[in-house]
Amino acid sequence: MTIQPGHALEDPFGGIHHIYANSKAMNGLTGGQYEDGAVFVFDLLDYDDSDNAIVETDRKRLDVMQYDSEKFSKTGGWGFDTFVGDSKTERLKQDVVAACFGCHASAEASNFVFSQYRP
Repeated sequence: MTIQPGHALEDPFGGIHHIYANSKAMNGLTGGQYEDGAVFVFDLLDYDDSDNAIVETDRKRLDVMQYDSEKFSKTGGWGFDTFVGDSKTERLKQDVVAACFGCHASAEASNFVFSQYRP
């Protein structure tokens, strides 16, 4: 997906979206239930829109969603973290868990996951 200016989710999700899933997350996408160790990564990239082409540029953020039914029981089993740009240590300066789960709570029917498997 690419969110462009004018979309309701432009701030903070404007840009090109890539979603990655490990094998346990893929099993959850296809079977409906997630097991401990399932991980999704949301890679948000800025882009240049010129000459009738949209081209990826800098990474804006990298969000990680990890399933551990006991450790993250208060948030449906999911833990959340966000890294700024290409950093492996700099985190978003806000309550990421509250912000992320606040939105993901609306996807309770799909185990708090927005992504869907497309074969």
